[in-house]
Amino acid sequence: MEAPVSAISSGVTRDESFGHVWTCSDPEDIVTVCADSGHTIPESDETNNCRDETWDCHATTTTTTTTTTTSTVPVPKRVTFKYTVKGKESDKFHCTIYSNYSGDYLPVYSRDDVKNGETVHFTSLPILPGVYRWNVNCSDGKFSALAENAPRGYWIYRIK
Repeated sequence: MEAPVSAISSGVTRDESFGHVWTCSDPEDIVTVCADSGHTIPESDETNNCRDETWDCHATTTTTTTTTTTSTVPVPKRVTFKYTVKGKESDKFHCTIYSNYSGDYLPVYSRDDVKNGETVHFTSLPILPGVYRWNVNCSDGKFSALAENAPRGYWIYRIK
């Protein structure tokens, strides 16, 4: 039996129900409910769209109505930002990473004691799938600069 429902967008959670008169085929039946059974919505994990339940014919009546909920939830991922500071005028720098993964393009990490030539690694909080931008600004108190070679003044990164 198929009981189609209206379309659901990627990353959206919604409760759905169906009514069906079930006649058990002794000793048990496996009931499977799937969302996006045709795999029309691109997802990072296409294997988590179905739920199986085993119904014991002797533990239930021969006619049952059930409601089952299946949803797809995007999995947040951590991103590691990496940059190396190279300056001519100073040995220590204040550096700030900017990104829009929390909505607005804002500072997400700062350090006051970055040494000349040091490579800094910063791992973000979990970020939902999407397309984001980032850059780093370093200052020695006299001069300030964004990272070199960034197209449009920032880099794009995609989380799937």
